[in-house]
Amino acid sequence: MLDRIGRIKTYSFTMKDDPKRQTEFGVVAQEMRDIFPELVKEDHSANRYLSVNYVGLIAPLIEANKELERRNRDLREQVAANVEEVSRLKADQAKMRGEMKAMQEDVRALMVVTGASMAEDERSWNRMLVLVGLGGAGLCVVLLAWWQRRAASSKGRGGPGA
Repeated sequence: MLDRIGRIKTYSFTMKDDPKRQTEFGVVAQEMRDIFPELVKEDHSANRYLSVNYVGLIAPLIEANKELERRNRDLREQVAANVEEVSRLKADQAKMRGEMKAMQEDVRALMVVTGASMAEDERSWNRMLVLVGLGGAGLCVVLLAWWQRRAASSKGRGGPGA
């Protein structure tokens, strides 16, 4: 019903024979015949004038209003669900940031213990930080040992990238 109501074009006009030139509102019967043919009547005069049963529009308008209310309720429920989801995602994000900060602190502590520095090979440390998040501290320790051996061997050859 809502789609049919949405197709109705409305117009403002003044009647030719109205001395007050008062603005009226309505629809064009010829257009309404395509949308609600049951609401358009043709008289039996020679001119075959068309008229619109405006009272007959009340029931379709009520049904269209019900449909809009139903859609509105559904959208409100969807918005409420989305708000809950966003809140949950923000909480998860805050938790992950805290975990990431703790991992960064763990990596810094490992750097202090091993005497390594980010300047030696920043990309390796960044990869290690990602792996800490993916694989845990055990894998990080193995990679740290590998990185230290690599750094020690490259120092003997003139440093990283030499």
